[in-house]
This record gives sequence, C-alpha cells and structure tokens, in this order.
Amino acid sequence: MLIKDREYEIKFTMNTLCAMTEQGIDLSKIGENPMANLTMTRDLFYYGLRHADKKLTKNQAGDLMDAAIEEGGSLNEIYLEIMMALGKSLGFAEELEKIASEEEEEGKH
Repeated sequence: MLIKDREYEIKFTMNTLCAMTEQGIDLSKIGENPMANLTMTRDLFYYGLRHADKKLTKNQAGDLMDAAIEEGGSLNEIYLEIMMALGKSLGFAEELEKIASEEEEEGKH
C-alpha cells in the first residue's frame, strides 16, 4: 500500500496474531464493515504494520490511514488490504482473492 510515496506492507505474523488475541482482538468477530468499528480497523492496520516498525504507535497508524484517505484512498480499501493480509497469514489468501475478483466483476455490471 503506497502512502506518502512510501510502500507499506500489511503483514500478520503468528506472533502478531497471538499479540492481537492477547490484547482482546477476537479474529472470529471481525466483520465486513470497517465503519462498524473504526477502532478495530485502526488497530488491525497498526498490528499489520508493526512487523516492519516495532516503534509504530496506534496514533501513527491512524495518521497513516488519514494520509491514505487524503491521497484519494478510502477506508474500505484499507480494510480490504487488511483482510487480504489476514487471509494470507491464516492460509485463506486464495479464497479471499476469488471473492475480491467476484466482487470486482459484480461492480462492473
């Protein structure tokens, strides 16, 4: 994901997933609507970026989300990036890519 001319990779390692669970994030309750829980969406984004920057704060992650939106992105796009990264980390990438391409095709009609 390109933000402010810098590429950010959202990635969830097993240790990150465990840390998220320890902090009370229930992966089974992550919904399809990023607006339903903005704090969770920001926190997921934060955890997804921490593999590359251990000093990153949740506020800085929120600022990066703001920058991405200011550059023409959307909260939904950020959320989809998060969900794809989570799916890849959990071994569901192929299924998620299929769903995403089906949704894209539906949007063209």
